[in-house]
Amino acid sequence: MKSIKLTLEIDGGIFLPLAHFEILQGIVYNLMSAEASLADEIHNKMPGKEKQYKFFCFTDLHGNYRFHDGELMLSGIATWEIRSADERIIDAIEKGLENKEISVGGQKCRVGSYEVESRKIDANQVNFEMDTPAIHYVTDKNGFSRYFSPADEEFATGLRDNVIRKYTAFYGKNPEGRVVVLPLRVGARDKCVTRYKKTFITGYYGRYMVSAPQDVLEFIYHTGLGGKNSMGFGTVKGISL
Repeated sequence: MKSIKLTLEIDGGIFLPLAHFEILQGIVYNLMSAEASLADEIHNKMPGKEKQYKFFCFTDLHGNYRFHDGELMLSGIATWEIRSADERIIDAIEKGLENKEISVGGQKCRVGSYEVESRKIDANQVNFEMDTPAIHYVTDKNGFSRYFSPADEEFATGLRDNVIRKYTAFYGKNPEGRVVVLPLRVGARDKCVTRYKKTFITGYYGRYMVSAPQDVLEFIYHTGLGGKNSMGFGTVKGISL
């Protein structure tokens, strides 16, 4: 499991819509295309693994924002991190950075530097602070999706079950220990309603307690908590014991 953290140098400023996870996801796939066969495998179906799991996540762009004409203007220095349980993805992204430049919604940014690391968690219980909102939803036979809130019992159990399914799909075995997910400090102000393409999605920032074997906690850190991780949801920001 690896992550890559980019420091971006932005001259003059770039503009982003409020809902911009789709743009960030596009950058990930564009960088990954340095290894075309891998990009095709990840974007479509990984052999022997379930189609819906891409096993990567990414943070929001962090930097100096200001609101301008209904958009976000980002200027100066910004940071962005991409993580994956599949180290091939991070290796491909690193190769894609060879030209030291990325395009953010058609706007060029210089990559001042980047750092690759593997985060270790020496604990069996941690508090995860969310960088992007965690979501749990179910879709009925008519294609209608219901998004749960922390007030619903299904929210915590859904996050837990998602962790177990992803872990099992990636490793081909169940976690060797109990997994518990509990919204610890998630209030009304943590609610986020955003849009991905033409779909509205509801998720929650805040702090979540997770009790699990060490390798499961590291897996969550590198793949996200909850659903739609490869779309930008459920990425962990901070960790505390």
